[in-house]
Amino acid sequence: MKRAVLLALATASSASAQVLDGAGFDAFSRGTTLYFEDSGQFFGAEHFFSDHRTVWRSNDGTCVNGKWAYINQEICFIYDNGDGPFCWIMERTARGMTATSRNNAEGEPPLVLDLSGQDHVSIQCTGPLFGV
Repeated sequence: MKRAVLLALATASSASAQVLDGAGFDAFSRGTTLYFEDSGQFFGAEHFFSDHRTVWRSNDGTCVNGKWAYINQEICFIYDNGDGPFCWIMERTARGMTATSRNNAEGEPPLVLDLSGQDHVSIQCTGPLFGV
């Protein structure tokens, strides 16, 4: 009986979270702007175009253009300023979506960002590297 309860709990946990592959992430993000927060504080926003191009806006208002690719079961971003790759596990959950960094230093916990919003509004940039 105990084994059946544990199996049911494990199944319920995995059913409530879904790791997105490249096609799933593209379908979820294409043509939209995703807003991310870290511990309740705005972290940044990224607009996704149809050809895997993006514009990232950090919390200070500066922007950089980039591209994403699905590599080794992770969503990886490389930006035009030479930064990256930054790779993430994108997971749909009952609360929305989380992005878990795969670039954490050895021994450090990963950065986990929560999706705080999604819309079709273009990103407004205030820094020297304006979006598209």
